Amino acid sequence: MTLPIGSIAFLAVAGAALGFWYRRLFLRHGAGQIGPDWLLEFSADRYAILGRMLAGDDYDWILRQTGGDRQLCRELRSSRRKAFRRYLSELSRDFKRLELASKMIVVESPQDESDLARFLFRQAIVFRFQLLEVHLRLALSPFRPGNIDVRPLLTLVQGTHGRLFWLAAAASRPAAL
Repeated sequence: MTLPIGSIAFLAVAGAALGFWYRRLFLRHGAGQIGPDWLLEFSADRYAILGRMLAGDDYDWILRQTGGDRQLCRELRSSRRKAFRRYLSELSRDFKRLELASKMIVVESPQDESDLARFLFRQAIVFRFQLLEVHLRLALSPFRPGNIDVRPLLTLVQGTHGRLFWLAAAASRPAAL
């Protein structure tokens, strides 16, 4: 029995599209760099600066030193908001890497990791809502200057990494003979 040429063409195009999507997904998140070693080296401490980046101390100091140059303060706030957005983008990318690494651990683990999968699913949802909240506060920051509290977001990333860290450490240990 032969398949019609249209069906073969459809399967070929669908297979190529699926392959392209799969490759793009893993290349976009740098999957080649993700594994137990990446998890062992990752640290959310590099994002601690987010907690101080929009604090008002620097602006007060500039106002005192320049005799009240508010334009300079506005420019500094604007550039700091841009840097803050870049850091948030990096944090989001790293969380996506944590998600990908965790999925790899769940899939490759010889034990049932359904509890880990549920934990990670909840963490991903909470992360996205907290990230949205921070982005909304950042969008409102020109009208409401002040620091944006990112501690819940960083705590969540650190907690997710902490849970995966021990699994990665166990996976990278050579098996005892």
